[in-house]
Amino acid sequence: MLYNLNLTSFANKMTLTVGLQIPSLVYELFEAKASDKRTEIQLVMFRLADAVVDLTEKLNGKLHNNY
Repeated sequence: MLYNLNLTSFANKMTLTVGLQIPSLVYELFEAKASDKRTEIQLVMFRLADAVVDLTEKLNGKLHNNY
């Protein structure tokens, strides 16, 4: 399967387009000021780190069970 990512920059906004077909997914990304969004960004980073740990443990368990 072929995927296409396109990132377009405007003054205070970026647009991320995912996909080649119509309709594709379009995300409008606005600038976040660190002072306003610090706690939110920190929570997202911790959730992503937890997800990586969980997926790594699941993958290691599946690899271990296959041998």
